[in-house]
Amino acid sequence: GHNEVIDGQHGLAFKGLSGYSQDLPLQNLEGMMDIVIPTIRDLDKFLGAWRPFIEKFHLILVQDGDPDKEVHIPDWADFELYNRRDIE
Repeated sequence: GHNEVIDGQHGLAFKGLSGYSQDLPLQNLEGMMDIVIPTIRDLDKFLGAWRPFIEKFHLILVQDGDPDKEVHIPDWADFELYNRRDIE
């Protein structure tokens, strides 16, 4: 598996990629990976706080709880939203 460590000053240290270790700047990972975020609530505040780090990534949001509850997601986010109906 991949071991990821977020470090505000040095970007993302990415270990175990293709059998070697290398420090990759965060911007180099945008096309290589998606970010998966589980949630039971609105994401405006959370995503807003993390926006400088994640706004260029594709987000996969997994809504737990009531699938009929509307989850508010900022307009800038590039995302897919899944809930329990998608996995049943």
